[in-house]
Amino acid sequence: MAASGADRHPLRSGANPYNKGGSVETVKRGSRGLAARMAQMLLNDRINELPDGGGNNWAPLSTDGIFGPKSEKALMLFLSQAYQMSRMPLIDGEVWRKLGLKTEIDHRVTLVGQPAGGLCWSSAAAMVLGGPMSVSPGAANLTQRNSLEPSLANLQVFAQSLDWRMVPPTQNVAAFATLIRRSPVWVAGQGTSANGRRYGHAVVVSGMWSDGDPAGSSTLLRIHDPWPTPRGRIFDTLFFGPVGIRLPGGVWLRPDAMLVPR
Repeated sequence: MAASGADRHPLRSGANPYNKGGSVETVKRGSRGLAARMAQMLLNDRINELPDGGGNNWAPLSTDGIFGPKSEKALMLFLSQAYQMSRMPLIDGEVWRKLGLKTEIDHRVTLVGQPAGGLCWSSAAAMVLGGPMSVSPGAANLTQRNSLEPSLANLQVFAQSLDWRMVPPTQNVAAFATLIRRSPVWVAGQGTSANGRRYGHAVVVSGMWSDGDPAGSSTLLRIHDPWPTPRGRIFDTLFFGPVGIRLPGGVWLRPDAMLVPR
């Protein structure tokens, strides 16, 4: 199981295992990326709920992930209503919760890169178990490239060797929040790169931030990815959609199985 794609700096990298309740990235003028996009979406929702809908001059923000002057102005409008006082125009943990963020889960996972192209399954398992180690497939079958044979029956054997359980992949925000609250989630599936090449891969979902909207459009996941060799990478992405989750480099991963410790 190997993936491709350019490396990318994380919003905030993890350290040692596990610390629940970490905050999503602080957003302020000049911020860019998925956290900024989620802030714009939540600002639109909260300002539209105000008695005057933000006033005659209010126009919904473009959710482009670029937190510029218009986004800052919307934030200042929201803060004046939420706090009835002036406040620094930035979105920290307290303001995220005022905006409606309900789920904050951040397991501090040690990043483990895969040493070779087919060993993402082992490195991902090591991250869930707490750090660098060699994880055996147990009685599960491997391919000639030392990848896990991807049938669900074989993945079940691998899960049993670790005393883990396999659960059906879910696109339900509340169900996944319940799943990840206890521990990071080992996720394996089929990926499709920007050029259409297909491959298998395994990653760890280590964090989740959400306002609970069932559509998942304002839910972020933190991914600990053992690819690229030998370092791996940490990044944030939007919640699972019909085609899976988006990895850096225009790559999509459609989950086939999720494994969690018992």
